[in-house]
Amino acid sequence: MVAALKDGKGNAIKGAMITVKLAGLSRTLITDSDGQVSLSTDNIVPDSYIADISFSGDRKHYASSTTAKVTVNKVRTSLTADDVVTVYNDGKSLTATLKDGDGKAISKVDVTVKLGDVVKTLTTDSKGSVSLSTDGLVPDVYMANIDFAGNNIYYASATTARVTVNKVSTSLSAPDVNCDYDSGKDIVATLIDQRGNAVKG
Repeated sequence: MVAALKDGKGNAIKGAMITVKLAGLSRTLITDSDGQVSLSTDNIVPDSYIADISFSGDRKHYASSTTAKVTVNKVRTSLTADDVVTVYNDGKSLTATLKDGDGKAISKVDVTVKLGDVVKTLTTDSKGSVSLSTDGLVPDVYMANIDFAGNNIYYASATTARVTVNKVSTSLSAPDVNCDYDSGKDIVATLIDQRGNAVKG
């Protein structure tokens, strides 16, 4: 926000002390060579405000004051997530990332992820990301719904991602058996998955 102080002839008044009250804050600023002062609106919660701007006068100039309407808008957001293709209990996660309109990560806000019967509210990290494991999901194709509800600073956003959980490949092996008639020797077969783990049950 910029305010300018001029005399009755329209000349800039430099070096004057200007008081600006905005959003509960009060700052005293010195006018530059153009008679202007500027106050950043960064970190002011989105809303509509009235700024009170005053010059108390000096030995050469009478006092003057004015007001200005300051509107701070919420920040637009974008929520993205890549599709996931995995196999049952492979430890892979679905990751979603929240960014503002300038592509900057939004951290420490809650994002809700619904995947299958699982609904979890997770907090974004320093990269604006949240992750949810796909472990435990029965092999199938799922559509994940990911939502950021917004808050007093950021607009809401949402996205979806397809999660495909495939069955685990298996291998069945049995050694050859050479035995005498009625020897009682068994044929043993072993079933393992693609990770080399025994498949039981």
